[in-house]
Amino acid sequence: MPTVGCLEMRQGKDAPRRPFFLVEAIMGVRCIHVIRLSRGDIPSPLGYGDILAAEGRHVNASEDREPGCVHEAHVESCLGTNARNTLRGRIVMNTNTKHRIAAVCLLSAIACSALAAGPVYDVTCLDCSLDLTLVPLGINSSGVVVATDGGYCSFPTRCRDGQGYVIDHGTVTMTPSFDGASSAAMAINDSNVVVGKSSMPEYPQGPFGYSWDGTTMINLGDSINQTGEGPYFSQAMAINNPGHIVGLANYGYHDIEAFHYRNGRMTVVPRLDGAIIDIRYSLIRINGKNHIVGTSLDGRDDMHRAWISKNGITQDLAPGSWSEAYAINDADQVVGLVRVGTDVHYRHDWPVIWKEGTTTLLNTLHAFNDNGQANAINNGGWVVGDACGFTVCTAFVFNGRKMFNLNNRLSASSTGWKLLHATGINDSGVIVGTGELYNAYHAFMATPVQPAIAR
Repeated sequence: MPTVGCLEMRQGKDAPRRPFFLVEAIMGVRCIHVIRLSRGDIPSPLGYGDILAAEGRHVNASEDREPGCVHEAHVESCLGTNARNTLRGRIVMNTNTKHRIAAVCLLSAIACSALAAGPVYDVTCLDCSLDLTLVPLGINSSGVVVATDGGYCSFPTRCRDGQGYVIDHGTVTMTPSFDGASSAAMAINDSNVVVGKSSMPEYPQGPFGYSWDGTTMINLGDSINQTGEGPYFSQAMAINNPGHIVGLANYGYHDIEAFHYRNGRMTVVPRLDGAIIDIRYSLIRINGKNHIVGTSLDGRDDMHRAWISKNGITQDLAPGSWSEAYAINDADQVVGLVRVGTDVHYRHDWPVIWKEGTTTLLNTLHAFNDNGQANAINNGGWVVGDACGFTVCTAFVFNGRKMFNLNNRLSASSTGWKLLHATGINDSGVIVGTGELYNAYHAFMATPVQPAIAR
């Protein structure tokens, strides 16, 4: 049974009118529960990310360190006004109120302690047995991975070339091509259908997007090009579980458009007003509801603009801001990056989550909050990506409440790894990406052995 002790209320220097009550639960790991009192008679619940006083200093609740566990609770007020009960920066609370707070914290101690501890991962190498350096591009629910041998490509927009591979629990298979030359792989769904692009025998035909179920390879073609002039080109970039595919194709006269392919028919995804598709920077993704995200280039000032398209209507995800979208889950949570600041010396490209007009910046990882990007999100709302300091980057995972440096969450059996880029996560929480194993660059798979509570 964890021990609960009630500590004194104290005034925060950053919020002198908002005293904090701290309750410490001891159960293997220290977990700090905080309840914020308003200036009125009735305390208000604490929102995650409030500043809390712990160990005599102020830390952000979402910082990657312990203690970092916040308990949200309504507490009945037994106080009068703050003016009558505040004495030299302390709140005088009666015993009944303290017992109520302690009881609430006691009930949540186990769950809260688990969250403070965070996830722990076993890391395995995906390409150590191969004479290759692979970059994983996606992972499905059963743990099958698609990857490219594009070397040190910059994920995700610069990893469209190279030979594709499917890694199925130790069995590595090259993706086929239409002409026996090469094919790139970009994504895989839960039915193990892979999509990408394959070379064709002669110009102006191809390369063309394809889908491959391990037996049959389907050429998606370029049917949106109605000009009668080449080149004809397409690349499939994502596939959802119903089998619908999105990507890029030539619309004619070197004009690139995003496409949606289903039931054997390719259609154009409507553009943002004033924007064009630049194949160098655009990654197109789709969720189970056929909602599509991508990035366009503003034709007026070359600003990158993240967008979402639902039912034929395409909208900006971050109006007026430089932004890129890299993934979407079935809850319509979109991840990518957004630029904050305009001066080259004082701007940041930060990992971001968009959801129904709300923007959440993932910039709280201590020493790695200069730049970064969110590369993938699963249906539980867990996000992975890269977070960078001034000179070095690390892979991160965000569990819906808190960012973790993956390199601080590795099991004892994962000695020698330095995880740099997290590129995919499935609904079981298994993460793939790239890093260094004893200073050699390799693809990794990180499997959770101690999950954290998401919410």
